[in-house]
Amino acid sequence: MAKDKSMEKLADAMSKLATSLEKFQDPILWQKAISDAIQTIPQLTRFLPPIAEVPAGELPVGRVEEVSVSLSDEERTRLANEVYEAVKPQLKEFTQFVQESLKEMPAHRLKELAEKIEAGEKPEIKRRRGCIFICAGDTEIYLGL
Repeated sequence: MAKDKSMEKLADAMSKLATSLEKFQDPILWQKAISDAIQTIPQLTRFLPPIAEVPAGELPVGRVEEVSVSLSDEERTRLANEVYEAVKPQLKEFTQFVQESLKEMPAHRLKELAEKIEAGEKPEIKRRRGCIFICAGDTEIYLGL
């Protein structure tokens, strides 16, 4: 009985996550709503997916729920450089992505950003928590790239 109630609460939390994007024009507010909603999920579940520590090059074959791979700093740097060199020809497209993202952002956020720039604030592109933001003064807007 208690398990059914927990599953019902979990399903309700997941439903709220799935429909919350429709309610928010601003991705930052949406992320906040998601963060608030998922606070209850760990309390409702007692199981965690298995995590296996596997050295690089020895990945198991077949269906694996989750795999954690360890890399040395040198290996990580080498791989990052290889990937960077592979995508380097496409980096000029990044400016187009930024332009498209600015055009698609909510009008009130774009206007707020433009007002900060007109007031003399210098815009900057910053990376936080794996996301890219454009910042001017105390205004920080998620670019959705």
